[in-house]
Order: sequence, then C-alpha cells, then structure tokens
Amino acid sequence: MNQTRYIGTDVSSEEFVSAYPQIPEDRFGEQRFDNDVQGINSFIDTLDREKDHVIVEATGVYSMRLVWMLCEAKVKVSVISPQQSQGYISQILGDNIKNDSRDARNLSKYGKTFSPPVYVPKSEQVQKASQLQKLYSQLVIEKGSIENRLHALSYQPFPEETVVKINKEMLAFYDQKIKQVKDEMIDIDQDEFNKLIKLLSSIPGIGQITATALVIITNGLATFSSAKQLTKFIGVNPTQKESGKSVRGKSTIPKRGNRRLRALLYNCAKSAKRWNPKCKELYDRLRANGKCHKVAMIAVVRQLVRYVFVVVKTEIKYDKNYQPAVIVQ
Repeated sequence: MNQTRYIGTDVSSEEFVSAYPQIPEDRFGEQRFDNDVQGINSFIDTLDREKDHVIVEATGVYSMRLVWMLCEAKVKVSVISPQQSQGYISQILGDNIKNDSRDARNLSKYGKTFSPPVYVPKSEQVQKASQLQKLYSQLVIEKGSIENRLHALSYQPFPEETVVKINKEMLAFYDQKIKQVKDEMIDIDQDEFNKLIKLLSSIPGIGQITATALVIITNGLATFSSAKQLTKFIGVNPTQKESGKSVRGKSTIPKRGNRRLRALLYNCAKSAKRWNPKCKELYDRLRANGKCHKVAMIAVVRQLVRYVFVVVKTEIKYDKNYQPAVIVQ
C-alpha cells in the first residue's frame, strides 16, 4: 500500500500553490496553477487518486471551486480553518514568516501530523440553498435599517414627505424580496432536505427558517460526531477565564462560531422557553437559582442544540420525554 502523500495547497484569487514532500522529507516540490477551471484540471492531472491527499485552508470563495472539483474528481481533500493552520504553524512549527510557498509546505506538514478527515462535499442544491440563506439574512438586515430610518423620521418636527415616501417604497420592496427568497428556500428544502427539515421542525421552538439554516450550514450534521462538537461550532459552549493559578473568572460565551446560527437559535430559545416544557423548566430553574436572563437563555440554546443533534442522528422526531444532560456553567 502506498503511503499517503499530503499535498499542501495555498489558494489566492488568481492562483494557487501546491507543495508536495520529497526525499529527504525536509524537501518539497512546488507547482503553481491558475485558479480557474483549466488550472484546476491541470492540477488534478498531476495527482494520484490512491495516494494523494490535498490539504486546503478555507479562504472564503477563492477555495470553493477548487475543493468542489477535487471532490468531483474523487481526490481526497481536507479543508481546515485558518485558526487550525495558523495555530499549528506559529505554535508548533514556530514559523512566523508568511508567503505562498511557505504556507503550502506548512499545510503539507499539517496533513502529515494530524491526518485530517476527508471533506464531505455539499451538494449543488445545498450550495444554492446556502446562497439563498445568506441573501435572506442580508435582506432582513437591510430592511431593519430602513425601519430604523423611518422610526427616526417620525421624530422629526418637519419630516420631508419625499424621504418618507421613498423609504416606505423601499420597505415594501424588501418585504417582497424577503418573501420571494423565503419561498425559494422552502422549495429547495422540500426537494432534497424534506426529511431533515421535518425532523428539526418537530422540536418545539425551532421553525422552518432555522431548520433550513441548520441543514445548509452544517451540511446536515454530516461531519459532527457529538452534540459537544456542534455546540462548539455554533459558538455557545461556555469558557472559563482564569488568571494565575487560583483566580477564576466568570464563564463566558466565546465570540467564535457561526454567528448566524447562534442568532437564529437564540431567537428560537425565546419561543422554546415558553412553549417547550423541558426548555421552560430549565430556564425557570436557572432563574430561580439566581442566574441572569442571558445565562439561562444560552443554556436553553445549548439544550436545543442537543435536541437538534439527537433528532438528526437518530432520524426520530422530537420526543418530549427525552432529557439531554445539560451542564450549566
């Protein structure tokens, strides 16, 4: 059996650099390719599908086409976050020099050290739905800005009629587009993700928009093996601040994670603490024990995340008698 060859690939908007180990092991070969369809196909032609494993750092839109085409060509590829790669490079390798060639070599070393899992590609439908989800969020934010402007105008002693009229017309436009995008998201969900959407929507407090976002952003929880991993990905895992050997600070919620899912689930928690008996019981108990509103709400969010993980992995709708273990920090 051939030993895996980890190929580090540093991607930019115009080109990408691939680095592959040579003998002796501290030497690397290097190739550069244009970051377009022709360049990616040229790169794929150099690869051994049995032996090669490509390591790519997530660079937003610049790496998406490369990763997709590698998956389509049945080439093993792993996508790691900038925090993973930079933490390894600076803390373990002690390398603080950045350039394309060096980053590609270090990604190759990362692959050999950690053997990261193979990336599970999102389908074409999921990627299109993700674009709609992002557009929906943007439209809601922009609509809110217009509502704020109209609210401010209402306090003006002499509001200009033209300004008010145009803002109201813009508000109607955004209402129309939000409905259009929402309808298209639901159509896509019914086509491919109907089962997961129904499972998630069975959880009291989680609506169809949040269920859709969960399926799209997490790729149907395909790469999550525990509720703890999902909680950390969303960014509602508590952290403890410490100073010195004995001074302990308050638990806080990290600012990392997926902000869109965190905001959606926080809104879901508002409904869940009223209509989901288990969530209401948790919220009321924490408040009675002196916890502030926000701490109790985040605990409800974490409970919802556990429900999400269970219904997806068991493929069984929400059971009101299921009680996940909730660790309150």
